[in-house]
Amino acid sequence: MPWKLKYKFYFEQHPAIKEAYICKYKDDLIGKVSIITAPPNLGIHGWILPGEEVTYEVWFPNTPEPINHLTLPEIEGIIKYLRTLKDTESESES
Repeated sequence: MPWKLKYKFYFEQHPAIKEAYICKYKDDLIGKVSIITAPPNLGIHGWILPGEEVTYEVWFPNTPEPINHLTLPEIEGIIKYLRTLKDTESESES
């Protein structure tokens, strides 16, 4: 199944951490993905640093811990991979 996203994540200010930003991405196949970034030293393991590529702390469905310091292309790649796994799972159950 072809699928394309190309970084269409929409961020808003985190409700509990003033300097942080969060995206609650809902995928129709894999579920909710939470993507968070903030300046260093706020307890978030995805950072906004001047002159550096922004990285993100990401909670994927059914994971006990977040994955830290991912870039947007890496996040999108993982989402595509998880979709492929779910799609394959669905086909084998049919």
